[in-house]
Amino acid sequence: MLQPARQCYLDRLHCLDLRLCQLTGSDVLNKQICKMAGLSPDAMMQLSFQLANDLVHSRPAATYESCSTAAFKHGRTETIRSASPNTRRFVELFRTSTNWAEGKSNDELFTALEAVSKSHVTLIKEAAMGQD
Repeated sequence: MLQPARQCYLDRLHCLDLRLCQLTGSDVLNKQICKMAGLSPDAMMQLSFQLANDLVHSRPAATYESCSTAAFKHGRTETIRSASPNTRRFVELFRTSTNWAEGKSNDELFTALEAVSKSHVTLIKEAAMGQD
């Protein structure tokens, strides 16, 4: 029983193509840059998972993250489902934008980023308060 599962694991392992990309200088996207742009760093991280999955598999990923409900007595964690219509819209815009030098594409993408960030922050606040 274990041998077929092991072989399946090894087959998939050998199909992986993993590359490391280190951004430096003006290419760095970090917490401070996100905040200066008025974007949630966590939302940008969750969006990067959605975008990467879509670029590899051509479909949305069923992603979620935990959120502390420590404000309540015996609070544990609540689940935040970070895949949303806003993340999907951004991914589709990103994949269909052809001319990055054109201001319209950049404006549309930034507007979509703002919507992703705003809705993600709302989801976090609702989850922390135990709301749906």
